[in-house]
Amino acid sequence: MRREGCRPNASTYVAALKACSNSIPSSLGFGSEVKALIYRGGFEEDGDLAGSLVDFHGKAGDMVSARQVFDSLPGDGDEAWSALITGYGRQGDASQALTLFHEMLQGRSSSTKCHPDTASSPKWNTSTALSIFSAELTSGFKV
Repeated sequence: MRREGCRPNASTYVAALKACSNSIPSSLGFGSEVKALIYRGGFEEDGDLAGSLVDFHGKAGDMVSARQVFDSLPGDGDEAWSALITGYGRQGDASQALTLFHEMLQGRSSSTKCHPDTASSPKWNTSTALSIFSAELTSGFKV
């Protein structure tokens, strides 16, 4: 694509990261290259793209990097919340997944309410709920 003179946009990077996320561990190096291009191009604040970055790191088992990407976001993106909760769930960390789920519902600060019924707040989805229950079963954690 770049050889043809076309410039990638956020959607291009989302697709590339999703492809990398679905073929971990063989694509870790390529995913890291895509991440570098995202930051060089200034796309890191795009909500969908940030969610894909969090998902990539979560699937790779790198929750420190997933959390760093999440914490660097200027707002609350649905995909990023779900990807981070799902990542912790995949790692069997039910406590952290539940803490984040409650944080999402309560809002990260006292001035922001994040409730699934509010149009401007992050919304949990079935994948998020299944990740929490799966982590709970895997770890033996009780709600």
